Parts: sequence; C-alpha cells; structure tokens
Amino acid sequence: MTAAPAQPGTAAGPGEGVPALIARAARLLPAQAPLSAFVHHNTLHAFEDRPFEEAVEHAARLFGTEPYLAESAYAALLAEGRITPADLDAVVADAPAGPPAPPGGPTWRAYLRARLGTHLDIPRGAALDWLLAETPALAALPADLPPERARYLRAAAARRRPQAGADAVRHLLADLWTALRRAAPAGPAAPPPAARPRDLLLARTGHDTDTDTHPLLIRFAAAYLDQGVAYWAMPGREEGILAAFRSLYGRRGGPPEPWLRDLPAVLAAQAGWSAARTVAWALTALRVPEPAWGAAIEATLLSLRGWAGMVHHLEHAPHRAPVAAPPARLADHLAVQLTLDLLATRAAVRAHLGPAATVADLDLLDAGPPPARAARRELAYEAYRLAQLLPVDVDALCAPAPAAAWLRTVAAADEVLRRRLLHLAYERRHRVGVLDGLHAHGRYAAPLSRPPAFQVVFCIDEREESLRRHLEEHCPSVETFGYAGFFGVPMSYQGVDDVRPRPLCPVVLTPRHLVVEEARAPRAKRHRGGAARRGYDVGTRTLARGAALSLGLGLAHAVPWVGRTLFPRRFDRWLRRLDHPGGPPTRLDLHHRPAEDAGLRRGFTVAEMTDIVAAALRTTGLGAGPAPVVLLVGHGSASLNNPHEAAHDCGATGGGRGGPNARALAAMANDPEVRAALAARGTALPAHVWFVGAYHNTCDDSVTYYDEDLVPARTRPALRAAQAALAQACRLAAHERCRRFATAPPDLPVDRALAHVETHTVDLGQPRPEYGHATNAVCVVGRRWRTRGLYLDRRAFLVSYDPTADPGAEILAGLLAAVGPVCAGINLEYYFSHVDPVGYGCGTKLPHNITGLLGVMDGHASDLRTGLPWQMVEIHEPVRLLLVVEAAPAALAAVIAANPALDRLVRHRWIQLAAWQPDGDALSWYDGGRFAPHRPPAAPLPLAGRSVEVYTGRRDHLGCAHVLAGCPDAPAEVLR
Repeated sequence: MTAAPAQPGTAAGPGEGVPALIARAARLLPAQAPLSAFVHHNTLHAFEDRPFEEAVEHAARLFGTEPYLAESAYAALLAEGRITPADLDAVVADAPAGPPAPPGGPTWRAYLRARLGTHLDIPRGAALDWLLAETPALAALPADLPPERARYLRAAAARRRPQAGADAVRHLLADLWTALRRAAPAGPAAPPPAARPRDLLLARTGHDTDTDTHPLLIRFAAAYLDQGVAYWAMPGREEGILAAFRSLYGRRGGPPEPWLRDLPAVLAAQAGWSAARTVAWALTALRVPEPAWGAAIEATLLSLRGWAGMVHHLEHAPHRAPVAAPPARLADHLAVQLTLDLLATRAAVRAHLGPAATVADLDLLDAGPPPARAARRELAYEAYRLAQLLPVDVDALCAPAPAAAWLRTVAAADEVLRRRLLHLAYERRHRVGVLDGLHAHGRYAAPLSRPPAFQVVFCIDEREESLRRHLEEHCPSVETFGYAGFFGVPMSYQGVDDVRPRPLCPVVLTPRHLVVEEARAPRAKRHRGGAARRGYDVGTRTLARGAALSLGLGLAHAVPWVGRTLFPRRFDRWLRRLDHPGGPPTRLDLHHRPAEDAGLRRGFTVAEMTDIVAAALRTTGLGAGPAPVVLLVGHGSASLNNPHEAAHDCGATGGGRGGPNARALAAMANDPEVRAALAARGTALPAHVWFVGAYHNTCDDSVTYYDEDLVPARTRPALRAAQAALAQACRLAAHERCRRFATAPPDLPVDRALAHVETHTVDLGQPRPEYGHATNAVCVVGRRWRTRGLYLDRRAFLVSYDPTADPGAEILAGLLAAVGPVCAGINLEYYFSHVDPVGYGCGTKLPHNITGLLGVMDGHASDLRTGLPWQMVEIHEPVRLLLVVEAAPAALAAVIAANPALDRLVRHRWIQLAAWQPDGDALSWYDGGRFAPHRPPAAPLPLAGRSVEVYTGRRDHLGCAHVLAGCPDAPAEVLR
C-alpha cells in the first residue's frame, strides 16, 4: 500500500487557484442538455468573441477537428457549378497578401486563383514514400496533365537538354525534384510540449493511460448521473461525485485491475479533502509545473468532454435533468479523473522502469527517434506537381533561389487557407442566389387584395416554409404568419399525463408561471394502465422478476418487433385502436391562483394574458385585421426508436413541443376578460373572431386541434374549411419532403406521400424519420407578402414583421434579440455536425445506445456523444445563416449595435446579415462593418405554376423560383 499523499506545495495554500482554472476550462466543454431537453446551440459558443474563420481554425487545432469541408468536397461543388469562377475571383480579391512572385511564376493572387481551381490529392507519410519509390511519379509526366501543358514541358525539356533525346523529360523532372527537395524548409525541430503526462508517456512508450482510466470513469459517471434506468441507485449519490467515488472504491478489497491496487489507500488518505485540494495534489504528484496547471486541467477535461460537459450542465441547470439531477460538480469529476490518471501513470512508469520507479522518473524513458520531417517532403512534392500543372517556368525553378521562392508561395497557400477561401466562395454563391431571388420576386409580390378567409400563425421553423407555401397555393384566400414557436407564452407546462412540468420557452428565459392541463372528468382507467406499465418496466430491471418476465413473455415480445419491422404503419394503427386513451376533454388551467408550486405561480393574471395577446397581435401584424378563424399552429416531432427525437422539436420551446403554447395563446385570445382589457387599450378584437390552437407533427404531417368543442356554432363551417385546406397542404408538404428520402421513388404520387412519411415515423428500423433542420440556411424577417409565391426549398425561417408599423424599431429589436441567436444556434450546430460528424457530431446512429436517459454512447462504453447524428445532417448544406431583415440599413445597424449578443454574431461573421429596403427591392449585405449594395444580375428566375413543378424528380438543393399559384391574384388557369 502507498503512503498518504503528499501535500501540494503552493504558497497560497492547497488548490487556491484551481476553481478559476476549472471555470476557464469549462467554457470549452459541450453545452448540450440531456436528450429530453435537447436545444440547438453554437457548438463553439466559447469562441464567439473571435471572427468565425479564426475561431473554427483555432478550435480545429485544439480539439483535433475539421474547420471546413474537405478540399475534395469543394472540388466537387466547383465541378457541379455550386461554386462559380466569379465566386473564386471575389474571394481571391479579398484574400490576405502573400509572398512575392517567384522568378518565372505568377503573382500571388494569380497563383491563388489557379490553385483554388486545381485539386490535388497529396499523399502523406508512408503513402508518399511508396508513391515515390514504386511509381514513375519522378520520371514521367502525369497522365492527367492538360495537353497544352504537356507540350510545353516537353519543349522545355528539349531546350534544357537537347542531347538527351527521349530522356529529356525525365532529366527535367529529376532536376526539378532535386531543386525543390533541397530548398524545402525543415520541419519543426520538436513537438509541442505535452499538456498531460499521459501525452508524454504515449509518445515515449506507446502506452495510453486513457485506455486504463476512461472505461472506469465512463462506468462511474454513467451510474452516478443515471436518471432511473438502473433499478439500484448508486450508494452515496446524495453526497456528491467525489464523496460517492471515495465511498464506493475505497472499500476493502478494492477494484480488480492491477493498476488500481493502491486506490483504496489513496482515497483513505484523501478523506476530508476538498475537490480543489485533491486536484492540486494530483497535479503536483504528476509533476505538472504550476504555470501549466490550466493547460493540464483543460486537456484532462477535454479527453472525455462529453461526460465532463454533462456534469457541468447538470451542475448549473439541474432542472433540465429528465428526472432529478444528483449533486454534480465539475471539480469533483476532475478530482476523480486526475486521481485515476496519477495511479495509471505510476503503474505505466513502473511497468517500463521497474517497481521502484516513480512519476518523477518519466523523463528517463527513451524519447524515441527524432520527430519525422515528413512535412518537408510533402511540401516539395506538392510544389513539384503544381509546377507541372500551373503556368510557371519549370526550367527557372530548377535553380535554388527560384525553387525556394516557389516553395514559399506553395506553402503560403496551405490547405487551411485554401479550404477557407473555397468555403467563402461556396457561401457567396448561396448568398447571391438568395438575394437575387428576393430581388427578382418583387415583380410578383403584392399584398392580398381582399380580406383573408382565415389566417394561420406558424412557428418560424424552416420546415413550416413548405407547409405555408403549399397552403397559400392551394387556398389563395389564406394569410399566413410566422411567430416564435412558444407563441410568446413562457411557461412551465404539465400535461394531463406528465409526471412533472417542463419549461416551454426559449432557454434564455426562466418561466415563472405554471400551466396545468386538467381533465374534465376522472381518468382512473388510464392511470391504472400507467401503473401497470410502470410495474412491468421496473420488474424487467430486477433479478427475479426480470427473469420471470423474460421467460413468461419473451415470445410475446416478438410480436411488436415483427409488426413494427415488416408492416410498421398498419401495426401502429392497430396498436392505437387497441390502446386509444379516449377520455373526457381537457382544459388548460390558465387563470392565476394565489398558490405556488415549486416556486412557480399557477396561471397568469388577466393583465399578463392581455400583455401576451397584445404582443402577439402587434408583432405578427394580426391586429390589423383578424379573419373570422385564426389558427395558431405549434409544432414538434414524434417518431419511434429515435434518441434524438427532441432535437426535431421546437427550439423556441427549449426543445419541447409548441402545441400547448399555441393552445394557451388561443385560450387567452378568446377569453372575454382579456378581450375587454384589449379593447380598453385600443385593440378591440371583433366578436366573430375565434382563435384555435393546433399542433403540427413535422414527422408524419398530422395536425391535432385543441378545444374544438368550445368553437361557436357560427364559426364551425369556416373552421372545417380551414382544416380541410390545411390537411391538403400537409399532403403536399409531405410529398415535397419525400423527395429527400432515398426510400421514396422520384415519381412518388402525391396521394401516397402521406403514407410514406407516416411509415417513416413508426418504423422501428428507420434511422431517418425526418431530416429536421437539415436544410436551414436563411432567415427572412419581414412581411410575408414579399416572399409569398417564392420557392425557398424549405430552407428559410420566416418571421413576420411589418416595418411600417414599427417606426422606432422597438418591435424589430425584440424580434432579432430572440430570432438571431436561436436561428444561429440551429444553423451552427448543423454546420459543425456536418463538417466533422465525428469530432463535432455524434457520428452514425447505428452503434448508439442511450445511457442514463442523458445521451448516447457508441456501443456499451464511450464518451457521451454530443452534437447531431449523421443521419440528421447528411443532406445539410453547411453555410452560415443568411439573416435578411426588411429594414433600412441604418436602422438595422443601430438595432444590431444595441444588442451585444447579436452584435457579436454579426460583427464576427457567425451569421451573414442583409438589409431589405421596406419601400423598394434594394438589398445590401453587411461586409466588413458596413452595408454594401447587392447588385442582382439580369437573368430571370425560373417560373412555375406550382411548387410540385419545381422539385419533382430532384433530390438536391434547389434555387429560388417564382411559383405563380402562391402569388396574390394568380391567373385562374394556374390555380386549376
């Protein structure tokens, strides 16, 4: 057994500065909530104080991730026309200056322009060694050389060595390679210093102590944070992570692994120590210099950043735990990890240097061979290939000075710079296409010339763009609006079957009100069924009952597996008929009661409800003239066997479903006391106007309506007509969605589309129940009539805003404060999960297992995977959000400057910004601190009668198009 741990020798006391170092490192951890409360956010939220390009490149070095798409992906986009020569010219003109032109070579910008259009796959390491040794790469011209360039090289070779004859080309290439190889700069003399002793040990012995410590740490963290999957709770959880670990692993006998034989003694000696003191002791024992503690803490936490991030999240937001968060402190988690790191390092050093060795003897280990200088060889080969392909004087490059100058030029345009510029060109093409489409559509845009038959308020979600478009095409007399999906009702909501309430509002808000759904009559039968299900679920996780249930009901379990796999849609409908909840109608308990529940006020006062309704009417523009029926449609997504189901829900409700919010706003707007208060404020709602809340399931395109029994008899015919129109729009929207599913044929009939998406929803083996936000790229804040009839390919968040009713831009300031960060968070999480699906995303769904109701792991044990699965982002186009606001540039700039969070996103280019003149079609985009006018081309947009003509048979991203059926006062022949 080991002696008691030595005290850390710090002048300020044990662990004095450790909490600040932990807090600094915690900023780099993932901020993802548990799966049930999944909210999209900027993956690199800690770097928003840096310009986007600088941030993603710095994070790539820190995390070992990718900043942009691979260069080969941009080459494919260039070949497809998704990046044009004009885009390359534009980004090269703005590129940073480079080295002087080499003798006989192009200028820096000419070289850069040519290099961006030339994709080369340069082998690395051993692959390059094999290529040079086993192929004629250094002796013959490559087969893919353009004919003109091949003729030039042969002529140059003949001039250089006329006596060599047929061997002249071989001699020229040999001279060129020799000159470049000799002129290539040496690689780095030494690797960067190791942040953790583990890194040094790995470099010198090949032994990775993380393979020892991580499995144990993963098992412990998963068991400690478990939200009810395990039948037996971990003992000592109520004392905290560090105390529970000491209690569990400090017992007599100890863990079986040899490297942990000293753990009980170490933990016994740590009794009573704080986490900070333990961290300081471990770092001192690991021989980490105190100035390097911050780097060591950062590297340690990032080595299992998923689990560390979840601990940190539950420490600061315990209310987002699915059931109840145990006491979670990141300092405790770090203390446990560093203690294990120390024991694993000691054991590894002893294994290599003998049983008497200590961590201090780590420097005695063989440092191994000097660092390889493969980069020097790779640069020389890249310059060699480019000299053959690009317009440069090869004969001149065979001399030492020109060769060195050429290498400097090639090195300056390294892979990161090329990918950055190609990405900017890619985004430019997208931005130009959208702004061109908005400008061109002005010739068809006009307000409705007659009062609307009914109105529908949707969430701003870009998935609702196609539903709104199809509804407007099918029913020209409808008027649609876009409003944040919590409908201005920040609340904690408890449904009639919910165990406890959950917040339904943006994560930046803390709800103060509790709204409860209450049944109008007892539901004892349903509750008895729930109790039976709970008893069964608990029983399957116990030893005796689990064995009995498995033996008794094992064969019965095969029935749903077979049914949901072979005929999922029919089987699901049969189950619904068998287990239909039925029961009496329910109501939301909205009116304020004096009592509080868990610190939340029950319901809203009449004044508060009036404020909420007035804000909705003013912000959307509904107050200008409401139709007899106004549908308020929240949304969410329900699918089977989909751990990331909540990621498909409504971001404006904090990852919940917006149906209850829409229902609440409708009930408030129909309330007689609220209407009287509105009238007293000068906003009278006519008596014949009725609001109906609804919920749109974006997975199967079904719509559920609330409180239909309360609709007045005079309004029911108009409501039925509106429901029929929305049902047809859902069928058409489902058809448009199916074009992105490989399981749907390109010629799928419209009348079969709804069945196809319903099957996707309930198919047990379907990894792509829906693609969620995978097409998001644009956010338009303005009047709907300006984009009505414009095909936007389900890519645009549509936010209703009337600048003519907001002369002081107060409404706009409030809108952008919410819309900007929320839409940016969605967009950026999809961006990062696509450009690096393993480093920033959670990889493919296939090996995922849910752990503790918190997140997913790969297989039975891995880091907690954060980000989005590949099946959610595979069709995404990773471009930064283009925010287009209907406002004068000066007014928009003032609003942005007054909001620090939004200003940071815009100024540092995490989103792109454009201003759209309210009194004309002029557009300008924000570039380098000022608005530059957008100059649209003369080329017209494609013209179609209906959306189906635009997308049928197409699976790729589509550009803008005019859809005449959606335009106000469309010709009658188009509407047939």
